[in-house]
Amino acid sequence: MKLTSSLLFPHMTFKHWAHDDTEAAVLIVKGTFGINANGTLGITKDQTPIVEMDEFWGEDNISSLKLEQDIAPSKPKTDFTLNAIARAPEGVELPEWSVSVEIKDRVFYDFYVRGPSEWRKHGKGWKLTDPKPVSEVPIRYETAYGGSAPTNEEPEFYAFNPVGTGFVNKTLLELGEPIAAPQIGDISEFMAGDIQTDMTVYGLGPIAKAWLPRRLEAGTFDDAWKNTRHPRMPKDYSFGFWNAAPKRLQIDPVLTGGERIILKGLRHDPAPYEFSLPSVEIGAHKGDAHGPKARLQLTDVQVDVSSSAPLEHRVHLIWRGLFANPDDIEVLHIAASLTEEITDEKISHT
Repeated sequence: MKLTSSLLFPHMTFKHWAHDDTEAAVLIVKGTFGINANGTLGITKDQTPIVEMDEFWGEDNISSLKLEQDIAPSKPKTDFTLNAIARAPEGVELPEWSVSVEIKDRVFYDFYVRGPSEWRKHGKGWKLTDPKPVSEVPIRYETAYGGSAPTNEEPEFYAFNPVGTGFVNKTLLELGEPIAAPQIGDISEFMAGDIQTDMTVYGLGPIAKAWLPRRLEAGTFDDAWKNTRHPRMPKDYSFGFWNAAPKRLQIDPVLTGGERIILKGLRHDPAPYEFSLPSVEIGAHKGDAHGPKARLQLTDVQVDVSSSAPLEHRVHLIWRGLFANPDDIEVLHIAASLTEEITDEKISHT
């Protein structure tokens, strides 16, 4: 199969099993945009390539994901993920402040970030110390609730976030040593002050495939699967396995473009950080630009606002499509149609 395109966007195709166990061609198109001062997105001259391997914040597979590979066949929901650092308003050091992500009229996701604190043994119980004032907190799963605790054999890991902090068991509590508390979480759970009650895991980045609840979507890999279905996926496999965003940031129905994004608590400017996704539709024509057209689905919105310099902020959009009978397709031509006119200002990023 040959790919042609009228766009600057990186693209690729590969084969995978469709829902009905037939082989299908998967088409991926990835566009990189900068955020303009007026809240529009502009196509950057330097386009980010399709990520083919997972990237971690630290050591592979034992730290949290920085970026998950883009090579996925399909996603039933739109993944909305962010690489971000929580920044206190006006740059003043604070013990805690709120962070929120809103997709106007679709999603509102909020939590608190705090400075470092710890649980200390206090008589027969445990008391959480006041958080130390800070001006920044990286939004990573290492600073959210989770982690591991010792046992007489292998450590016990919190399956929803094995790289986090604050998870305890009887063995760890019996040691009586101070225990670091998470810096990201629900304010009511912090206020409850119960070291033995699991907290909710909050974050903005992708969830690893081996973590709960995501791994449950992979299905059952047993002898029956090996003997009757390999290399196809198990019968109880769901394409939802490929959705990597936190559950509350998996958007259904999918995003289609034009949505307004409102971020709070992620920059020292106390005003909300607002921008809109481009109103663009990506399609693929069989044969040539005049052939039958199939609309691709917007499966990923990856926002990077971690830099203190707004001109370095980026939004990566990924569209995917599945095409039956791939051996019968000689050419796929990728094209975009817009529902609003793109001016020079909107493509001003370099």
